[in-house]
Amino acid sequence: MKSLIQLLHNINNEYLGAGIGEPPLYPDALLEKWLREALSAGCAEPSAMHVSTIGVDGFPECRTVLFKGFQMQEPDMESDEVKFLTFYTNYNSDKGKALALNNNIALTFFWPELFKEVRVVGRAYRYTTEAGESYWNHRPWKNKLASIISEQSRPIESRATLIQKFKEADTDLYGAYVTRPKNWGGYLVEPISYEFWQGRQNRLHERIKYTVDPNNDKLWHTQILQP
Repeated sequence: MKSLIQLLHNINNEYLGAGIGEPPLYPDALLEKWLREALSAGCAEPSAMHVSTIGVDGFPECRTVLFKGFQMQEPDMESDEVKFLTFYTNYNSDKGKALALNNNIALTFFWPELFKEVRVVGRAYRYTTEAGESYWNHRPWKNKLASIISEQSRPIESRATLIQKFKEADTDLYGAYVTRPKNWGGYLVEPISYEFWQGRQNRLHERIKYTVDPNNDKLWHTQILQP
């Protein structure tokens, strides 16, 4: 039997992605284009998005959530006409606690079937109650129950205990309107940079980086990066 190191060293897949082409003025337009391509291609989880934060212990943490689209800024935010990236979670989770202390955040999309990756760096802000309520009302019934009974990121005796809590909630609340917990809601991520990576032959990958102008959030500067 080959060792794990040997097996890993033998992986030398060629990346045959098409070129990025002429990049649009705004990075969110390119991200939307790639998301649509991922949806059309039948990628397993086209909206999967890795969320990286600085944990309360000072170490970086990364986990996967689902991207829930673009949203214009909140009325009380300074940014003018910036498209924020959105996701929803439990505010008492590890990522919620991390963002409460340090709202710097990094997001990563990866579609291996298309040899594409997008990295976004920015700052996260809690979404309005009204917006969270609207999304909550569109969630499937059992997804709501899971959010109610799970004290996300906290230890539990066993999975059987978790399943029992779920079954009890399903019985007790069946047919009732399930109110959104106050500790559950969304985040808006204000991007300051995007990097698009397209896998190409011979490891000559394409990389394009967008950086927002510090004095004009409608203006994005682009750079071509070496692979």
